[in-house]
Amino acid sequence: MELNHGENWLGYFVEEPMNVREAFDPIWDEFISCASEDWFVVKEGGIPPERCSLIFGKLYIVNVNDDCQLQWNDDGGGHQVPMVRSVSEIFPYEETYDYSPIIIESLDDPDIQEVGLFLNDECIGATPVGEFPLQLLAFVPEETRGDEIYTFMLYNGNRQFIEKKDYKIYDEGLGLYIEKEMSLEPYSMTYVRFDNDEIVYPFKLMANHPNPFNPTTMIKYSIPDDSPVELAIYNIKGQKIKTLIDGWQSKGLHDVLWDGKDNNDKSVASGIYFYKINFNNKTDIRKMTLLK
Repeated sequence: MELNHGENWLGYFVEEPMNVREAFDPIWDEFISCASEDWFVVKEGGIPPERCSLIFGKLYIVNVNDDCQLQWNDDGGGHQVPMVRSVSEIFPYEETYDYSPIIIESLDDPDIQEVGLFLNDECIGATPVGEFPLQLLAFVPEETRGDEIYTFMLYNGNRQFIEKKDYKIYDEGLGLYIEKEMSLEPYSMTYVRFDNDEIVYPFKLMANHPNPFNPTTMIKYSIPDDSPVELAIYNIKGQKIKTLIDGWQSKGLHDVLWDGKDNNDKSVASGIYFYKINFNNKTDIRKMTLLK
């Protein structure tokens, strides 16, 4: 069968179940993710592909990074035991047509039996505690996307509920878990960890987004200590055209929006620009492109 770049809806009609790793082995270089009604698998990170199996007659959303051809093995996977999503007995919630998968890497309390995710006072997903990493499917109402504050509720089995508003989210740009607001998108993985370890931020200037851009782009950076910071934009000639930050900044992750204008509030021309950060006698610089 032919798969196109991006999302593809596939039906599995081989009698024997087959785990995700084996099923998509012929196109593993192109494979990005596979979503079922019970689980969500990516190539690396989250629940292992070997733990999840395709089942006869079920539909799956498969995401690939290029056009490719896939042929199922007609013999199936040889008596694979399909993974079935465990149902919460403590936290009732309503399922919708899509979900946002959340991976919980660890819990700081070994007595926790179930984890629920709440939006305001409504549970939108839950999972019993079993083999780590845990996967919780969050069914976020469409009308609430974009302005959400999420709270985890942990149940320890003694009729005790522990509210968790403080948790860490994995930031791909930094490559570490940090405290920040959780933003959930359909079929996009979010990694969560509960611990009390102090976050050690690196000195890092991240790629702007979008790039190329017109006319605005977001620049993110992190610093390990409270310190003066300068962040400025330079043209291809090395001339400073815009100062975005010039002052004291607290340690942690920061972002700033550049609107494509110089210090005189005039729009700059299309072309290549550089953004440079100075922090504690350290410097980093990156390139970006403005296209009009």
